[in-house]
Amino acid sequence: MDAKTLFDQMCEPRANVDQVRNITATYADLVAGIADRLTPAELDAFIRLGSVMKGRVTVKVPLLKLEQVDAWLAYSKKHFPSDAAALRG
Repeated sequence: MDAKTLFDQMCEPRANVDQVRNITATYADLVAGIADRLTPAELDAFIRLGSVMKGRVTVKVPLLKLEQVDAWLAYSKKHFPSDAAALRG
């Protein structure tokens, strides 16, 4: 299977991703299943990718009630002006 086919399958909206709660742990389980067949350089590449994934997926996202959104946006605009500009699109 080539990279494009894999990517297309990953982007498929019907993919069952609801069961995946901890992406990094799931990735580690998958890599562990093939680790003994990888060269040290390949394993290192998978580990580095896992480190990048962990850094990207552990960002906490604030969960707000609908009535709190305006206050949070005002706070963000005051304290994080560059991020607030990105929120406006």
